[in-house]
Amino acid sequence: FLDSLRSFSTIRFMDWQLTNNAEPHSWADRPEIADAGYAASGFGVPIEVMIQLCNELDVNPWFCMAHGFDDEYVDQFAQLVDQLLEPELTAYVEHSNEVWNGIFEQSRYAKDQANELDIPGNSLFEQSMRYHSQRSVEIFDIWDDHFSQDRLVRVMGGWHAVPHSTSTILNWNKAYQSTDAFAVAPYFGGSLGSGDDPNQTLTMTSDQVIDACLESIESRQQTTSSHIEFLSEHGIELVAYESGQHLVGVGGQWVNNADLTDLLIATNRNPRMYNAYMKDIKGWHDLGGGLMMAFSYCSRPSRYGSWGMLEHQTQPLSEAHKMRAHLDYRAKVDGKTSSTLTAAQPTRSPK
Repeated sequence: FLDSLRSFSTIRFMDWQLTNNAEPHSWADRPEIADAGYAASGFGVPIEVMIQLCNELDVNPWFCMAHGFDDEYVDQFAQLVDQLLEPELTAYVEHSNEVWNGIFEQSRYAKDQANELDIPGNSLFEQSMRYHSQRSVEIFDIWDDHFSQDRLVRVMGGWHAVPHSTSTILNWNKAYQSTDAFAVAPYFGGSLGSGDDPNQTLTMTSDQVIDACLESIESRQQTTSSHIEFLSEHGIELVAYESGQHLVGVGGQWVNNADLTDLLIATNRNPRMYNAYMKDIKGWHDLGGGLMMAFSYCSRPSRYGSWGMLEHQTQPLSEAHKMRAHLDYRAKVDGKTSSTLTAAQPTRSPK
């Protein structure tokens, strides 16, 4: 587990923190090391464990401050990170996750708060994005009290598919003045599993789906350029909080279509997925994109998606095409021949 993470510079703990649809709770009820089970509490992995992992690996942590965290919780969280995180490491901090995404409770909460605070806007979505912006800056200000500028990256979350929402978020109360990085999720291939498109997708081979993914990458890069053009005016870096393929059936008809599920899983296992990831990663950085987080590290494929770069912890790199692409690209940037012999390979048999 540790060895396969060593080649990465940053770990985003959104899932370990159970950020999506997080239940509000006080600092006194936060998850602790002595808890019987971190998942059972409903509040995620203890902060100390996340920090210990980053210290062990010498990587930067990316924390998500859940929508239900009050100021005391945010302040205590920042203090603990300041105390325990190795001083040479940098903390990334973000308000919740995908507040724009209506499937999550944090999106509904933002709309409620925007109404309660009488935040203006031409639509409820615009109002909620302004609330998200406002709350993000409040969180940044609290973390600023504990971290020097060179140890903290203040991340404002955004929506890659809707570039005009970027200006809505950053221009509200001049939030751009308090933001270091703007984060989006430049997924590719998502349309192949949604709407009416799966009818056409089902006529394809996995190679043809890869071809469609390569076309999707090019169109996504045009959207990325729109974000960068606006952000460059304010000196804000574009980063990716998640990235990669988005081959999954959307909606009951397609989620439960076994033929579509089998095709999309086979496409993720197609060796040419390596080429798609290399094209995606290189294109992102060539455009000027910064830190590019992959989603996700390790999980089994299912009808709900093939998100893991590894399907299981000891999967050989020869089969893990997405993981291999990330490692090879970083090795190339670092001036090495290849990283495939040093990372993600199990050093001993699992017990």
